Amino acid sequence: MGRRAKPAKVKAKATPPLARKAPTEGAARVHELEQRLAESLEREKAKDRALTEALEQQTATSEILRVISRSPMDYQPVFDTIVQHATRLCRGRFGTVYRFDGQLIHLAAHYNLTPEAVAALHEIYPTPNPTPNTRGLVGPAIREGRIVHVADVQAAYSGPSSRMASILGFHSQIVVPMLREDTCIGALSIAREERGLFPSIQVELLKTFADQAVLAIENVRLFREIEIKSRELEAASQHKSQFLANMSHELRTPLNAIIGVTDLLLEDARDLNRADEIEPLERVLRAGRHLLALINSILDLAKIEAGHMELELDDFHLSPAIDDTLLLMRERAGGRRLALERHVDGRVGEIRGDQQKVKQVLLNLLSNAVKFTPEGGRIDVRAALVDGTVEISVTDTGI
Repeated sequence: MGRRAKPAKVKAKATPPLARKAPTEGAARVHELEQRLAESLEREKAKDRALTEALEQQTATSEILRVISRSPMDYQPVFDTIVQHATRLCRGRFGTVYRFDGQLIHLAAHYNLTPEAVAALHEIYPTPNPTPNTRGLVGPAIREGRIVHVADVQAAYSGPSSRMASILGFHSQIVVPMLREDTCIGALSIAREERGLFPSIQVELLKTFADQAVLAIENVRLFREIEIKSRELEAASQHKSQFLANMSHELRTPLNAIIGVTDLLLEDARDLNRADEIEPLERVLRAGRHLLALINSILDLAKIEAGHMELELDDFHLSPAIDDTLLLMRERAGGRRLALERHVDGRVGEIRGDQQKVKQVLLNLLSNAVKFTPEGGRIDVRAALVDGTVEISVTDTGI
């Protein structure tokens, strides 16, 4: 028999107790670090979400203000924009805006409602002025001018409110009044599918949107008032202009007769050499012509304001027209010992324009020159060709 082989012996070195615990502590450390990292990432995500929400809110607010500025005569685009942003930013199922005219509550705007839901709301609104017995959320919010906030409408209410919440598929609802000073003129309502109150940041956002809706309503009211006042002022101005035109016409007719008769009497007095009659008749004639000029100015002003001023264009010689105007002013200028001279370029001949208006403008300039030039001064009227047109100027030695 052969010799039996001895079994092999394996010697293993005993692991110290601390070495066996090391993997367990390392795993715990890694888990702790992973947990801290996850929490840090979650905080960063929360910050990003908060920043995104803040940016969305700021963008929505800016867009609403732009709509308000673009729609000064209509608040409907503002309501539509507000309810859309409010519903989206509050993660709502739908949103509605109500207008209160002091007598009735009207459904003014809505977002994300089905046609059936809109029809159901139109069966309720417009509704009379809310009373203390008014059920639901919108009526009390408008009546009391306070925020009405319910975590679960289906559980908190019974009857129509609960049935409406069940039909439209929502639980929580908030209604924010639209306040103009101490008067409620409407409300903004948002409804959500989930139960629970809206976060405070969303409540503040809805209050901002409600204030913007009030601003839009006030803008429309003020613009409409201004438009009405403008129409009234325009009508009054037209009536005034028409009155002035009629009165000027009625006054000119007898005044022209007075001037004509006085001119005839003055001519007879001069022919008969009646010196005691000449001076009074000359004064009457001057006063009559002055009054006629004032009436003509009033008539022209009335025509300008009424938009009826028209130019009667014709070809006429400028030099004789200037002479006619100077003739009317020489007596006044002579009374103040003012030298009145004319300087007309020889190349100026016939021009095209409204002869009467040219004379009137020149007469006004000369009247101012006579009025503000001290006695013994000088007034010059010049007409010259300048770049193919005729330029008439009046210069004086006064202030």
